[in-house]
This record gives sequence, structure tokens and C-alpha cells, in this order.
Amino acid sequence: MRAPLCHLSIHFSPEGDVVVPPFTSKVSKTILIQILGDDSLLLGMRDPGGILRKPLIVSPVLNGGRPLFRIAGQNRIMRLRAGTRYAFRASAVGDPAVQRVLGALIDNLPVEQDLKLFNTRVSILDVDVVLRDLPDLGLPDAGAYRISFKTPTILQFPRPWRWRFDRARYCLLPHPHLIIWSLARHWNSLAPPPLRLDAWRLSCYAGYALVEVDYDIRPVTAIYEGSSGPRGFMGWILFEHRKGNARLDGKLRALLDYANYVGVGKSRSIGFGMVEVRPV
Repeated sequence: MRAPLCHLSIHFSPEGDVVVPPFTSKVSKTILIQILGDDSLLLGMRDPGGILRKPLIVSPVLNGGRPLFRIAGQNRIMRLRAGTRYAFRASAVGDPAVQRVLGALIDNLPVEQDLKLFNTRVSILDVDVVLRDLPDLGLPDAGAYRISFKTPTILQFPRPWRWRFDRARYCLLPHPHLIIWSLARHWNSLAPPPLRLDAWRLSCYAGYALVEVDYDIRPVTAIYEGSSGPRGFMGWILFEHRKGNARLDGKLRALLDYANYVGVGKSRSIGFGMVEVRPV
């Protein structure tokens, strides 16, 4: 069964210096909306059951591959410089979203006129497109996997565990159970029924199959829309892969590969939880 994933890297350059929000995914969204023609994909799509799905994930602006954002304690003003090459990434998952994105690229690129960004304009330099199919995802088999958390990552405990508590429970450590739970839930929200995973079983298995052997993690508070946003963590962690079940191990590798395109945790659609997962 086909379940497409489309990953874009959009390179652009501003015409003039421009001050931008402290979490620069708003810049990425502003440019992407003009390419797509409207913001419907960013707002989400309702399935026949009325559930809102968010099939489009947008990263912050990247400068040399490094995401641009401000965290608490930093007083610098975020500014894009005229003539500098920047980029951002966007991933669409599922047939309707992928068709919409590819159709917009075919119809609207190359852009005849420069796009507007706040008080200046930007030029689209080039767009890299990667097309994958969910059943084909999977990192190579390896003895360990390294996850780098490029933007603040917010892991939330599953709702069934919150029945006695009013407030959400977040974790400032990259526990493998919560990472795989987050990824499997996101996968299931966009994959057709035959491709959906047993999120509970996989997340429990991950607690034994992915064993922490080294890490460098720090808590951070992102500045979002001019005020303190959610508190998360950044850094990296190295997991030893202890193989116990070939079928479940294959699904873990598929989810870790999926994370490279869609991120991990809460608010990933606006650039939080951006990760890079590599076999070691």
C-alpha cells in the first residue's frame, strides 16, 4: 500500500535585512504559505471522523544547517541578512497533503515575482525534493543509534496515565519509551489503517531495546512569539540497540528514520523536536 512522504528543502535569500520572530519557523510558514497559495495544510486537515490531522511539518530557518531560534537568557535580536543564503525544511505525509504540495510546486515555481517577508522580499533560490514511501523507511541495522536534538524537544507522557491529574506531564529527558510512543502515534495519525503500528507494544519494547550509553542533554526554554514558550531539552544521546525481536526491531528502525523527516514530540509542526538520527 502506498503512503507517500514528501520532504522539501527550500533555499531562499532576503533582499534586505529583516528582523524576525525569536523562533523563526514563522518565517518558514510565511514563505511556504505563499508558495502553497493558502495556509490550509498548516492549519490541518479533518478526516471523515472529524479528527484534525496535521500532515505538514515546518522547520525553523536554517543558516548553514543550524536552526535559528532564541532561548531564555539570550538577548540577541533575530535578524536575517540581505543576500545571505538561508533554508528551511518541510515534510508532508499522506496522499492528500503530498499531492497538494507537489501540485503547488509545479504550478507556482519558479516564482515570477519575489515573495514578501514582513518589510522586505525574498527570492527562492532552489528547492530540493525527496519522495519516500512509509513502508520503505528504515535506518540501516546497527549496534547503536545517535539522536541529535536540534531544536527544543518536548516529550509528553501518554494521556491514559493522566487520569488523576489536570495538567500535562512533560519529560526533560529523552526516554526511549516516550520517543517511540510519540513517533508511533504521529505515524498512526497519518498512515492508512493497514500500515498502522502497535504504539503501546513498540514503546514498551523500546525501553529494553534502546539502552542509553552516552548523552549530553540540557534543558532549555524557547522564546516563542515574544514570550517564554515551552521548556524542553536539546543535545544528543547514544542508544545501544539490543536486538530481541527482528520484526519489532525493523519497526523501530522505520520510526527512527521517520523522525528525521517529522521530528519528535509536541509542537513538531512548528519546528520543535527537530532531530537527526544516525546509525553508529
